[in-house]
Amino acid sequence: MESLLGSFIGVIIIIFGYMLLVKIISKVYHWMRWQRMNPTERKYEKIRQHRRRNYNASGKKSYDASPPGGD
Repeated sequence: MESLLGSFIGVIIIIFGYMLLVKIISKVYHWMRWQRMNPTERKYEKIRQHRRRNYNASGKKSYDASPPGGD
């Protein structure tokens, strides 16, 4: 039983570590891409990201508007 718990904790740590590694690699990749852009491209990339964030936020709000406990 004790070894089963230890292996379960090990698997959780490996999954968490993998997720963290993917997030770090993603951040570095985006930072490197941002560094290679010229100022005009950066400006349009910022606008595009802002629009995407607004679109995602508005989509989430529509789901939150449902009455509590309704089917």
